[in-house]
Parts: sequence; C-alpha cells; structure tokens
Amino acid sequence: MSKKLKEVDPLRRLYRAIISASILLATGCGGDSSGNVEQPIPGGEVSYFAYEVDPLTSLRWEMNFPRPKLSWPAAYSYCSNLDSGDGAVWRMPTPKELISFFDYKAEGFPFTLIPSGAPYYESEVWAYSSPINDNYYAFNSSLGYLYTYMSNSSFLTICVSGDNQQRENLLNLSENTVLDQSTGILWQKRTPGAMTWTDAMAYCDQLNLSGFTEWHLPSVGELYTIITPGASPAIDTDFFEDTFLGPTYYRIFWTSSETYPSSLPAPTPDSWYIRHEDGTISNGPKDASRYVRCAISPSE
Repeated sequence: MSKKLKEVDPLRRLYRAIISASILLATGCGGDSSGNVEQPIPGGEVSYFAYEVDPLTSLRWEMNFPRPKLSWPAAYSYCSNLDSGDGAVWRMPTPKELISFFDYKAEGFPFTLIPSGAPYYESEVWAYSSPINDNYYAFNSSLGYLYTYMSNSSFLTICVSGDNQQRENLLNLSENTVLDQSTGILWQKRTPGAMTWTDAMAYCDQLNLSGFTEWHLPSVGELYTIITPGASPAIDTDFFEDTFLGPTYYRIFWTSSETYPSSLPAPTPDSWYIRHEDGTISNGPKDASRYVRCAISPSE
C-alpha cells in the first residue's frame, strides 16, 4: 500500500508547487504512433521510410531493416545523413533515450532490433555521447546493459529524430534533498552507506527525511535521469557530493529493477546497479553491498 502524503509541511507544499509548474515531457505526439514516408527512387518505384513514435517524448525512432552494423564514427555519419524524405533531422540516440525506451520488467524494446532467436551479444546498439577514455557507449537492447567500447567495434545502428531528452534541472530543495525540476523526482542528497539490495529496499521504504515519507529505491530509468553519460563522474557532484568513494573511486548505486528471471539459470533474479564513475549499467547478486540513494516520484 502506498504511503499517503501529508499536505501540511511548507517544504512539501513548495515541492508540489515546483513540480506542478515543471512538466517537461510531452504527453502525446499529436499524430499516429507510426508512419511510412513515401520516397520515390530511380526507376519510378516507391520505397517507404518506416518509423515509430514514442507517445511520451514524441521522439521518432527509425524502423528500417535490416539494421546496419557499423563502427561508432560510421554510425554517427549514417544517422546524420539519413533522409526520410520529409525534412526530419536524424541523429544517434543518447544513452538516456535508449534506456527510457527499454522495459526492464519485460526485458526488451517495444520493437525488434534483431532477428528472433539471435544471441544477446548481437543486440548492442551505439549511443551518442562524449567519449569516456576514448570509448563510446553501446546499449544491449536485449538485456539492458550499458557499457563502453572502442569506437571501431561493430554494433547495430538506430536513428532518432526529435529534441534531445538528456537534461537535468537540479535544485537544492532542503539541506537533505535535491529536486530535479525536469522530472519532478525528489532525491536524497546523501547516501546512508552501502548495504544489500534487500536492505536498500527496506531502508528507502522506511525513510523519513525532511518531512517526506514516500521514499523508494529508484528504478534504472529513474536513477539514470540524474546521470550524465560522457562525464566522469557521471553525476553532478555540486548537488551529490558523496559520489566519491576515494581519490580515484566512485560509488556504485543499487536500483530497484531486477533482472528478468528467464535470462538467468538461478530462480532468484539479480538486480541492476549504476556505476557513477562512468554511467554504465550492469547487474549482480542482491547480497552484494552497494550504495543507496532514495527517491520520491511526482505520482507518489
């Protein structure tokens, strides 16, 4: 049962006022969720440029097959020069955009990037960001991993058209909380320390901080909204100064997202975590000790 809000605290009223005035994401695309743009080609024939529209962000995702496997520079050039015949400007998607379109509960994209039955390692998709140690991000569209690779690696390419969704607008709401005005998510400013996944879930559920009690352990998608891919550390340390574990080490934070059980030999799924050093995403056993940052979503 969800915990009820108490609308009496001035800080809580400020939080509600800010998020009510800070709705950034579009709620509809204003048209069909898919489409085909006719393209005349030599010989008088007509081909079609296919795409899908994300109704939440209005981003158009290119849906032409077969998908090319390219190096990162070639993928960048491919998307930059893509012509859908309707004047749209195409680009590579950012890691945040790929992650936002991935269902970590069902493990997969809402559309097929690879042939059915293909091994998961054939489903890496290049993402756009600044390089990390001369490497670039690629997202595993079958399982949900995000790692960095050498630019001459050969991965799938998908293109997107629309405004870049990668932005944060952080505000110190109180001494102990940070509000991202772009999403309306309220964040615990300082981690309580490292603990197992089960303890992290319980800690956030029981947390009472700055008069708020609706805390939860964030999902992969939620926690990644305050990550800045291509930066190191991959989070704004002006607001989250406890990201550092030591002079050259950064903390790794749990998410509430569990791995899809069917992909594992064991009956108990592992859980996903995010490295704040470089913004990569991986998973591991729940009994490992990792750090915690609780969150409150606008709907809570």
